[in-house]
This record gives sequence, C-alpha cells and structure tokens, in this order.
Amino acid sequence: MAQTQDAVSQSNFQVQVSLDGTAWTDISGNATAISTSGGEQQIGSVNTADGDAAIVTPSQKYGPTDFTISIVYTKTTGEAFDIVMTQWESNDKSIYMRYAPEGGIGAVAGNDLFTLSDANDAAFKAPIVSILPPNLDTSSGAPAIAQFTVKAPKATRSKTVAA
Repeated sequence: MAQTQDAVSQSNFQVQVSLDGTAWTDISGNATAISTSGGEQQIGSVNTADGDAAIVTPSQKYGPTDFTISIVYTKTTGEAFDIVMTQWESNDKSIYMRYAPEGGIGAVAGNDLFTLSDANDAAFKAPIVSILPPNLDTSSGAPAIAQFTVKAPKATRSKTVAA
C-alpha cells in the first residue's frame, strides 16, 4: 500500500453538546483535545486439556467507550465548563455529544461526524462520568484546562450534511 496523501489534521475538529439532542451548542472555542478509550470487542477464550493454544471466539459485541474532552476553564455562562458543570450539578448528569475531526458540522458536506449513540445508532444522552476542575501550576502562564468524561455505548459515524 502506498503512503496516504489524505491525512486529517488534529487541530480543526468541532465538538458540540446538547441537553435535548436537538439544540446543539458548539464548544469548539473551548475544546483543546478529545481522547477516547474502551469500545473493545468482547473476546472469549478457554484452554482445553488437549492442545497448547486457547480457543478464541469473537462475540460481535463491544464494551462502552469513554470520551474525555479537555476544555479551557472559564467562568463564562454558556461556555463549555459552565454547560457541563451545570448539568453535572443537576439531577440529570448526562449530555448529548457529537464531533467532527475536520470541523464543519452542518456546513461542510461529507465530513465524518461521530455522534454518541445507543445500540440502534440513535443519539444517546451519555452519563457524565466526571468533570474535573483545572489542574493549576504557578510555573506556567498557560490557560487553565479542565476535563470532562462521558460514557456511551458507542459513537456512530455518519457524514455531515451541509445546511
């Protein structure tokens, strides 16, 4: 296989959150990173008395995925930390989320859009696992960064549609 010429830059992503799955708030102006973990297929294995290698079976099922979003910490109402922290402090500690690695949600047709979803690919109001206040360090002049993590069954990939 020849070296690809179609790499996607990490620096232009767009991320949105929603409280109702309909009205989306763009938090890209606060977001600095998105990391994912989990989502592995469940694999079974067993050794038998005869043979020296395990029998391995795929389950075609996978575990949930954690999405951790790093955001610039601000005290501004309506910005990322305020939205997520307010939801965390409420009785409904969950939020909808979607992101596009190339940005352009609703504006650029054809970009991949990853929406946190359930087993049927419907948007999923993901539980907020944690929202951490910023780590602070007096030796740095950099902006304070906070993080929040949500857990979803999966992220469904679709193509964005231009408005």
